[in-house]
Amino acid sequence: MARGARTRRRFPSGLRVRLLLVSISLIAAGLLLAWWFISTALDRNMRARAHEQRLTESSLIAAAVRAVGAWETPTADPLVRVLAARVGDRVTLVAPDGRVVADSAVPAAALHRLHNHGGRPEVLAAWRTGRGVAQRQSVTVRRDLTYAATIVEGPGGPWVLRVAVSTAREDGTRAEVWRLLAAGGALGLLVAAGMSWLAVALAARPLRGLTDTARAMVHDLSVRTRIDPDEDVGPLAGALDELADNLASTLGKLERQRDLLGAILESMAEGVLVTDARGQVVLANRALREMFLLGGDVEGREPIEVVRNADLHELFASAARSAEPATRELSIEGVRPRRVMARVAPVEQPGAGAVAVLSDVTELRRLETVRRDFVANVSHELRTPVAAIRGAAETLLLGGAQRAETAFEFATMIDRHAERLHRLVEDLLELSRIEARELRIDLEPVDLRAEAERARGLLAIAAQARRTTVTVAVPDGVSEVLADRGALEHVLTNLLENAIKYSPEGSTVTVSAERRGAMVRAAVEDDGPGIEARHLPRLFERFYRVDAGRSRQVGGTGLGLAIVKHLAEAMGGAVGVESTLGRGSRFWVDLPRVP
Repeated sequence: MARGARTRRRFPSGLRVRLLLVSISLIAAGLLLAWWFISTALDRNMRARAHEQRLTESSLIAAAVRAVGAWETPTADPLVRVLAARVGDRVTLVAPDGRVVADSAVPAAALHRLHNHGGRPEVLAAWRTGRGVAQRQSVTVRRDLTYAATIVEGPGGPWVLRVAVSTAREDGTRAEVWRLLAAGGALGLLVAAGMSWLAVALAARPLRGLTDTARAMVHDLSVRTRIDPDEDVGPLAGALDELADNLASTLGKLERQRDLLGAILESMAEGVLVTDARGQVVLANRALREMFLLGGDVEGREPIEVVRNADLHELFASAARSAEPATRELSIEGVRPRRVMARVAPVEQPGAGAVAVLSDVTELRRLETVRRDFVANVSHELRTPVAAIRGAAETLLLGGAQRAETAFEFATMIDRHAERLHRLVEDLLELSRIEARELRIDLEPVDLRAEAERARGLLAIAAQARRTTVTVAVPDGVSEVLADRGALEHVLTNLLENAIKYSPEGSTVTVSAERRGAMVRAAVEDDGPGIEARHLPRLFERFYRVDAGRSRQVGGTGLGLAIVKHLAEAMGGAVGVESTLGRGSRFWVDLPRVP
């Protein structure tokens, strides 16, 4: 603020000083020119008047000499001295032959030593024209004098009466006049400077207002000059207001475009990384930050510091070298390993930076892997029953049907494997409907204990066949859950069936429940052989089996637990398993509790 204030004070002051200096310079030049012209004219006029005065004096003295008739030294000298004292000048009387008869500045006894004055310029001029004026240094008195000579008729021809006055007197008079002129000019210059300063201040006031308005426009483009267009600075003020209007309109458009671009970038699912000419990050959108768990400011850093991947760094370098877009699929390691498709393109202007668009294809690649695994697993699962059915059918066709025992055995095999195919197809269809969200889930309050009892009743024969005891231990306070009745029955039935199948004969299976915050955890626990820890993370994957041979032997399709997981998640819950080798397993399902 201090610097801006100094600038505001300095600019108008400097303008006023410059205008004032120009004005004073012009006035001073005019005064000097006028002083020179006036002083020259006065000097010339004063000289002419002084000469005229000397000539008049010489004429008057000449008339007195002629009236008295003092033409010779004894009579002329006293008269000349008296007249010279009266006029205060030097008076000289020159005879027609150039001889000095009388001189008020020279004693009478010394007149004979004076040079003949017949060759003096003023004397010659007087003899020639009747009057003569000259200015020079006197040989007699050794001073600068002004001589005025007048012819007077006397004995023997024209006499000359000459009056001489010192030039110092005239110079003093002229100097005094010049001093008066100089004092008047200085006074006039001071008055003119004051008036110029006032005029400049009045003229600079609108400019100062325009300057303050322009500075205010730097921070607020709604400010206007509000100056009458008819004033001298009116057109300038109008142009400044128009410029502010155009700037405000342009900035408004730029802000709208910036906001639109920002909204587009923030709503994009792809990560966007922009670098400048120095290779430093200037923009990273929300998707990129979430993709790589970036925190804090990333602007001003190198791309390799933001996303630590050498291949991405090489893509930026390649785009900068070739000025062509470069695309590559990258594997990003870290807290969240990702697979991304990166496309880096240089900005149109050479050396202006690059733009990278990173698409997260991790889920796509996972789904591709799941699809390949699914196709392979389905093919593998279908191969065994289909091969068994074909083998049994070929045996029957080749004559095995003629023997009743053989025909029954192979027909039983065909039936068993056909049933397995049927269950596999049904599970696949059900899993497909769940994943496609075609299975309708209606959440309602359901009695967990009643559903567990129903599932135990459905599997009573299977449990009896394996001499397995199924116990339902669901307390009254945690029995009510929000669930889909059919889906919950499917989940409990599947978990109980697995516990009965894969536990040794004579085992005990328990269905229990407990409250966990806003959820109720229903668990199916057995005392079987347990599951190794390395198998637990993958138990709910499709077609994953701990013991593939035994699973097929008991008729499992490998899809039951995957269906349980999808149904639980569809009801807003989750599934899990806990197992200790040799001590049994505990499969649990979390379901929302009825408020």
